[in-house]
Amino acid sequence: MEGVRVPDELPWRSILADARPYLGEIYSAPTDWDPLKTRNDLFPGYGNTGRLDMTDPWQFRNFLAPTPS
Repeated sequence: MEGVRVPDELPWRSILADARPYLGEIYSAPTDWDPLKTRNDLFPGYGNTGRLDMTDPWQFRNFLAPTPS
C-alpha cells in the first residue's frame, strides 16, 4: 500500500497514454484571457463583485466562485 500521493507522484505518462485516444485533438495556443475580462455575473446581486481586485486580475480572489455577500 502506497498511502496518499500528490499529483506529481502519479504515473501520469501511462495514464495519459491510456486516455489519449479518448481526448481527441490536443490544441495549444497563446491567449490573452484573464479572469476579469470575460467575467459573467450569472446571478446579479449575489456575486462577489465588490471583493474583486480590478487592479490585478491574477489575484486569487478573482478566481473564486461567486458567493452571497
